[in-house]
Amino acid sequence: MGIPAHWTGSLATVSNYNIPEYANPQRGLTTRDDGHFFYGDFSEGFDFPKHKVRPHRHPYFEIFYFPAAQGQYLADFITYDLEGACLVVVSPGQIHGWPHGHLLKGHMLAFDETFLADHGQHEDLLIRPPLFYEPNSSSVLPLPENSLIPSRIQCIASEYGSDSCDTLTALRSLLSLLIIEAHRVNPHQAPTTSPASTRIYQQFLKLLGRDISEKHLPGDYAAALGVSTDYLSQCVRQNCGHGAGTLVRRRTTLEAKRLLAHSSLTIAEIAYQLNFKDPSYFSRFFKNQVGCLPNAFRSQAEGASSAS
Repeated sequence: MGIPAHWTGSLATVSNYNIPEYANPQRGLTTRDDGHFFYGDFSEGFDFPKHKVRPHRHPYFEIFYFPAAQGQYLADFITYDLEGACLVVVSPGQIHGWPHGHLLKGHMLAFDETFLADHGQHEDLLIRPPLFYEPNSSSVLPLPENSLIPSRIQCIASEYGSDSCDTLTALRSLLSLLIIEAHRVNPHQAPTTSPASTRIYQQFLKLLGRDISEKHLPGDYAAALGVSTDYLSQCVRQNCGHGAGTLVRRRTTLEAKRLLAHSSLTIAEIAYQLNFKDPSYFSRFFKNQVGCLPNAFRSQAEGASSAS
């Protein structure tokens, strides 16, 4: 099943929207907690506007549950074939899309950290790697037959439509249970490390996604986290097996790829946006990481689109 040629690798500006935009009173779709949480039953099919199935990104989390998926999911230049019961997890900032969204039927949740963090929930223990924030981890989780995910989703659906007291408290608890279950079925389990090390690693990954345009040195992130560069590198290595500098370079490269493939910015404009003071240095950095110059990568992205 090929990816539609009209949007894969397109240089059109990537859409970036917010949770309240999912609300559609005519279809009975609403948001909760002032737009910090959304649940939608799309068991009859996803019928989002085109800009919500083409490559886009947003500053919040999404979880999709498909009881019997048939289609594809695109996340940061990786195409996943969806088949059978599965969960799809989207982290903030990921460029993702649904090449054949009209074939998909299931359930969707969207939430931001505020929904959990402002009410005493231990969001640092829930929204953690490798399920969230790690762009190279698989974001598609096949579900075993005995998975508790379907029942967790049904509980959320039932509570979401309720006007009972403490509904938001119940929804936060049910969402927490769903995320915990997703961690349990994730085949990419995180190594066992100290809670302090895990928190530093998670905060580092969050900062990478937020500040990569400004910070290119591990010391910058260590300072932002209030720890030494050596301690940061130790925590990162304990959790993923790589040094902090490696992850900074990888994330810088990923953001450069995103901008090259999904924006009309010039090479120089991308270099400056990523805080490279010299476009020629940016080109050398990119070639060292990817193996080709930025303009060649952009041409390849355009070529992949026209060939699809």
